[in-house]
Amino acid sequence: MSKHDHVSNSLVDLGASLREQPSLKDRIMQRIAETDACQKAAPKEWYRSRAAKAVAGLAACLLVVLTVWKMSGHDGASQVFAAAMESVRRARTFSCKKIHKSTVDGQKRVSEDLVMFKEPNLERRVSLTGPFPQFNGKVTITDYAKRQRLRFVPAEKIAYLFDRSSSYVVEDSTGKLKRRELDTSIRDELLQWSKGDVEDQGDIEDLGRVELHGQSVRLLQSRWGVGVVKIWIDTKTKLPVQVAFHGRDEDLFTYTSIQIDAELDDDLFSLQPPDGYRLKKVGTGGWSDYQHKLDAKMAHLGLACHHFRSKHDGQFPKELSDLKTVGIKEEVIKVVLAAPGQPDGSAVIRYRRPPAGADFSTCVMLHEAFDKWPKDGLVACFADGHREIIVDQKHFEQLLR
Repeated sequence: MSKHDHVSNSLVDLGASLREQPSLKDRIMQRIAETDACQKAAPKEWYRSRAAKAVAGLAACLLVVLTVWKMSGHDGASQVFAAAMESVRRARTFSCKKIHKSTVDGQKRVSEDLVMFKEPNLERRVSLTGPFPQFNGKVTITDYAKRQRLRFVPAEKIAYLFDRSSSYVVEDSTGKLKRRELDTSIRDELLQWSKGDVEDQGDIEDLGRVELHGQSVRLLQSRWGVGVVKIWIDTKTKLPVQVAFHGRDEDLFTYTSIQIDAELDDDLFSLQPPDGYRLKKVGTGGWSDYQHKLDAKMAHLGLACHHFRSKHDGQFPKELSDLKTVGIKEEVIKVVLAAPGQPDGSAVIRYRRPPAGADFSTCVMLHEAFDKWPKDGLVACFADGHREIIVDQKHFEQLLR
């Protein structure tokens, strides 16, 4: 696998250092309240089609409605809420379809993705439809225990088995690296937020019983930030079966066919490709374990910089210490900047504020610090979010001009 291939895979897994962390309450709430603003402020490559983000957004939507409903004292609401929380607490599987409808440059777009997980280590995602037809039907299966990922697209008839032994993520609260784990944020955050620490979100409207896909459900609605949240509750199981968030500019997220603690066959998570596919094994991309760790650190910082930018009129932070205004403590930033395994050490990552009007795809925003040019090249994160190894020092210097 070439270094260029690694860039391609990096773009597929954009923002991975934050994608699978369980403690994202503030960020998720801000994303729901500011969906339109964040989408326009950040590059498409960074945030495109993140299934785990969709699940986290769903968790926030569920919490908004269920908690407010509970606090409103609606007849039977406390019992329904408690039953739902207990079912979620026991749940070890989850699946749903995410439908995103938007308008980009006057053109309407629709994308549909299926996401499911099975504890303790299995995850499956399917890109059903989207703006790039060649990727329709793409299946990604990850076994976090085996540290392997299978990815195949029907149009190619080639299945890629990736070595994920050097896949890392940064912990929000400490800045330390850890191996990537199964994302169970839908369950974990519902439980965390069920403690009643949500601030007043406004009134909840009970729209009564309606029919959804041939079944009787209870429909609730509430305003949240700039948009409207709706949730459909199964009247028999008392569990959510569909959630929708309608933001500005016809931006609509719908999470439907929700199944909590349903039986999911192990074959759905098999790392064996379907019949008719040629299997191609892919290593770690020629990157060392150390370089993968720097990659995770830069992905974390890069996404934080875009979050800052979305809240500061499109301006990147002057210094990384400014990230404290978006909830990242300076001591955490210090750990992220330090060498892997040396949280108290000096910074090994340098930040360059992208100038106004810069081409994000060629503008280096973060790069590995060096006294002498590394023989294997250095890791760099560009303003559009992708990371790559730059081998030629002269090319690197040209990029900094």
